[in-house]
Amino acid sequence: MKITDSMKTLIGERQEIAFIRVNKDPIYKEICLKQKEDNKKIEEILKKRLDKQEYDFFTLYQEKENLRLAFQYDEVYIQGLRDALGLSMLFGIRN
Repeated sequence: MKITDSMKTLIGERQEIAFIRVNKDPIYKEICLKQKEDNKKIEEILKKRLDKQEYDFFTLYQEKENLRLAFQYDEVYIQGLRDALGLSMLFGIRN
């Protein structure tokens, strides 16, 4: 099954719905707030201990790592969609 632009759009829309739902969860909000606070502390530590070139290298690395993880999560979602469709066809499940 080839992933088309329209399927990517559908997946993006489904992810947005999930993000809206999770953003309403108070536990998730608390985790995000704590991560934001910790991120500020980590940034202060790194700026104190690294020179500008090292700091820039580290932050660029982190951005690339986040992109890599996002790509992986999208692929996992796509594989789950493929598996669900395959299983529904195997078991003859229809609307």
